[in-house]
Amino acid sequence: YASTSFFMMTFSNESKKGAAIRVSSGASLIVGQSDFTDNDSVRGTVFTDGSLEIYQSNFESNHANRDGSAIYGGEFALIESRENLFRNNNGGGDLISLGNYNYNDNNSKYFSNAGSCSSTGFVRGNSVCTGTDATLSPAASPTASPTVSPPKNDENPTLSPMNNLHPTGVVEKLPKDNIHINPGYFNYDLTDEAYGPEAWGKIEATDTDEYNYWKDLQEYLPVSLTENTCNSAKFFNGNRASPVDVRATEDDCKEYHEIRTLDGSVTLQSNNVDLQIRPNMLRISYARREKRQDLEPDVPTVDVPQGWGKFLDVVRVDFICPAEHTLLGEKFDCEIRIYVIQKDGRGVPVITVLAKVGKKHNRGLQEVLDEFQKVWESNDNACQKSNRNLRSSQLGSKFDNETNTRTLVTSNWNPWKFMQQTKSYWFYGYNGGLTEPPCSYFLHWRIMDTPIIISEEQLQQMKQMIMTNRDPNSCKYTSVHNEYASFARPHQDSSRLLVHRCTCTDFIADKARKEVNMKSCKRGTETKWMPNPNDLKPSAKNLIVTSEGEQEEEAFQLPSFVV
Repeated sequence: YASTSFFMMTFSNESKKGAAIRVSSGASLIVGQSDFTDNDSVRGTVFTDGSLEIYQSNFESNHANRDGSAIYGGEFALIESRENLFRNNNGGGDLISLGNYNYNDNNSKYFSNAGSCSSTGFVRGNSVCTGTDATLSPAASPTASPTVSPPKNDENPTLSPMNNLHPTGVVEKLPKDNIHINPGYFNYDLTDEAYGPEAWGKIEATDTDEYNYWKDLQEYLPVSLTENTCNSAKFFNGNRASPVDVRATEDDCKEYHEIRTLDGSVTLQSNNVDLQIRPNMLRISYARREKRQDLEPDVPTVDVPQGWGKFLDVVRVDFICPAEHTLLGEKFDCEIRIYVIQKDGRGVPVITVLAKVGKKHNRGLQEVLDEFQKVWESNDNACQKSNRNLRSSQLGSKFDNETNTRTLVTSNWNPWKFMQQTKSYWFYGYNGGLTEPPCSYFLHWRIMDTPIIISEEQLQQMKQMIMTNRDPNSCKYTSVHNEYASFARPHQDSSRLLVHRCTCTDFIADKARKEVNMKSCKRGTETKWMPNPNDLKPSAKNLIVTSEGEQEEEAFQLPSFVV
């Protein structure tokens, strides 16, 4: 009675029953955006006696000696197929073999398949062939999901939206009538004159999600949230627009100790935590303390140096892929932003950790993704309610209970784990703004100088959840990605932006201070102290000289952002 899911997987195997996947009776499996190619079996590339939901996947050149070159469903199987592509599958049997009537197909495409039931047939009990246009699942409602664009010809069918979510790949943009558009809607399509980045300045500030999030703190912010400042050319404001390419442009670190943190006791499973799959990111939102002296909720806190006040509350953590900031021109796969609340009128500090794909699986990140996966499944299940009810009635209470009680054991996860993974205490800092409408300038960025490592699978899982999430009420997709699977605002003009770089010559780690009885390291010894001893002083072309508050013109122009 296990329940699990696979996304963006590739299968090419050999086996008697289920060359790629076998689902036992009573078990439940969801498969999305995966490739099944050159699998060889006796029965079924996917063999199921349980519940199978498969969507936006590609079955190509698979072979079965007897039954189901693509899918074999046993007597008690419940199968829902939507927006899949079946092409060039063949064998002694048929394309899809069923032992009962519980099969529902929605908007799948079939091309050049061969078998005992011709190119578009099923075998269903006593070797009776039935076409793919038949209704095989009684009382199963159609799935609310985007309609796949019809292929231009049979030889080159159009794949389903988001079949390839790799950040360098090109994905199909969702049609406007299949996405959730509300007041304040925007997207990252550079060619969209109505909603793309060039049109953000036209959005009413008070319609935006960011306005609604921060408006109760307006009295503590140095700018008006009712003003849309996304038009950076109009609202120049000392080059405070974000994101930018980060590099040292002034020789003046303003901090005198490391960023000090306290974990708090609030867990990801707490009622004081709201996990949100937003149109452009994953977000952990913490409940706010009414008064600073209140003991609850015991959220993570931080002592940001430079007079911000000791141990301010974290209010949210955002996961953005790809990273919007670059570091010395280098792009990163994601960035993790930790927002801190401060009520003295200076603005909001944002501690940012960059992430890049490597061979290492990030356990701390996976704890978070496992929880977000539950949110995604809950939203998706809400849009499959009638089909879920059918499964429960067919499979009984054991299946139903299993799918509703999957939880993570409560852990001690907190966002500071990511900062600790950098193994660095040093960072860049600059004053900037929100990277989505209304683009208000009240953020104080602190960007760690060393990235963390995540796996390719984790990157794809994050992007999949964001790009395929559906509003549980309208069942329309919420993602605002562009054709490059990107949620990144183009880089803003930073030709006069003051960015400072803190190194060990400014301070060393608190623990090291006690051990060596020093507050900072000597110049020339940075490599002994720092994991990333680069960009230690602004180069002549980067340096912005300041004198009595006046800025001298800079000769160079930073490269513009390329998605």
